[in-house]
Amino acid sequence: MAYNELIKDINRIRDYIRNFYVYGFRSREEYASQKKTFPPVKASDSKGAHDLVFHEVYSAYYNAIARILTLAVQKELTPRKLMKEVQRKGFAESTLYIPDRLLSEEWPFLTDQLLTDLKKKPTMPLTRIQKRWLRSIMEDPRIHLFLDDSYFRKLQSQLEDVQPLFVADSFCYYDRFSDGDPYTDEQYIRNFKTVRQAISCHQQLTIVYQNRFGVTREMAVLPTEIEYSVREDKFRFYAGHPETSEWKEPLRLNMNRLISCTLLSDRSDGDLVQEIEQDSAVIELYDVENALERAMFQFSFLEKQTERVDDKTYRMTLYYPKADQTEVLIRILSFGDQMKVITEGYLREEIQKRILKQVLTLHPERNLHRPD
Repeated sequence: MAYNELIKDINRIRDYIRNFYVYGFRSREEYASQKKTFPPVKASDSKGAHDLVFHEVYSAYYNAIARILTLAVQKELTPRKLMKEVQRKGFAESTLYIPDRLLSEEWPFLTDQLLTDLKKKPTMPLTRIQKRWLRSIMEDPRIHLFLDDSYFRKLQSQLEDVQPLFVADSFCYYDRFSDGDPYTDEQYIRNFKTVRQAISCHQQLTIVYQNRFGVTREMAVLPTEIEYSVREDKFRFYAGHPETSEWKEPLRLNMNRLISCTLLSDRSDGDLVQEIEQDSAVIELYDVENALERAMFQFSFLEKQTERVDDKTYRMTLYYPKADQTEVLIRILSFGDQMKVITEGYLREEIQKRILKQVLTLHPERNLHRPD
């Protein structure tokens, strides 16, 4: 911003912040000029608000009021529920004025009996940006893994005249395997949806699975979760198996190696399968050449905590399944000297071994200790 001052009263700057998100100006002069030049943007306009990523009708205040009115339409609103929804949907200071304005009928939405003249629950309209994003997502073949055909066709008809926000050709994947899963294969889609259903209902599956050596076997498993590898463009799922310590040790199975699967009638307690064994590592990141943003993307599939050390240095704690150690290792190595593992353990030792091995390969004449 073009100025810097202590915020003493949130009400003085709320209008500024709202307009900043809507119009994107950077100085007080632009703000003053905008207020004199442009009319306020209305959500009902055919243009303007529908093309904005941020607009006041999608703010916490509107969501809080919408939830309160929903309860009023259902005739379930009480003073206690009103306060609870304001606390849950609004900000810390919202409880100071939203309930008072509603109960005093300064905002003419509720009667003194906490009822409303609305006949239907309030809904939030989709912006044009959201519709274009949905249209783009529908072009991804993986969408059929998560939507039923009837629902997909319904969305398709509703968004028929909407231009996609982006197309698949807009992206170039330079570090992704070319032999991804067959997302358009009907059997693959059926298997995927069956695994999803088994996870949701805590049901066992009878599966026919082919391992990497081409050996096929039939077994009963209890799926627990699905994961996706961006680098390999493949889905996997974790499942308990009675031969692995009475369901305790989860198997890690590739979805594309699943030949067929059938739901069993037996419902199982999710506690039967032990949680996936986790590990952690603390890394130090030097933010040059956009390294911080790239790290956030590369490790977006992991739980992590990031703290700033100085202007260019960040410390990141990664939490990952032990089965993914090699994947995490490869991603850390891809950052070169911009990333350093500072905790002792497998990752640090393996990185040291690989670096030493690479040095000896390039410079065999050097008298260095060879890794085991």
